[in-house]
Amino acid sequence: MTRLEVERIEKPYKSLLVAPLRDKRLSYKARGVLYYLLSKPDNWKGQVFDLVAQSDKDGISSIKAAIKELVVCGYANLITTHDPHTKRITGRYYRVHEYSTNPPKT
Repeated sequence: MTRLEVERIEKPYKSLLVAPLRDKRLSYKARGVLYYLLSKPDNWKGQVFDLVAQSDKDGISSIKAAIKELVVCGYANLITTHDPHTKRITGRYYRVHEYSTNPPKT
């Protein structure tokens, strides 16, 4: 299954940016997934199944849809790793950001 990684601005407390909460492009589900991931410890690595296990309401397709929404809005990127010699794909993971790399147009 595809791994998830969180990239954050380093700070010793759990203070989160307000901008993603106000980003109208995001559904409340995507906002919840984003803030859940950002609440994890620095350098936390998990899988989509870890998120599914935290909800009695949302299944794998629901969580994947929220993550896809985060990608479209610039809060996550799908990273593909390759073997340096054979150039074959060795893995994929999402890197989640606490800021959008694709900010909304005003």
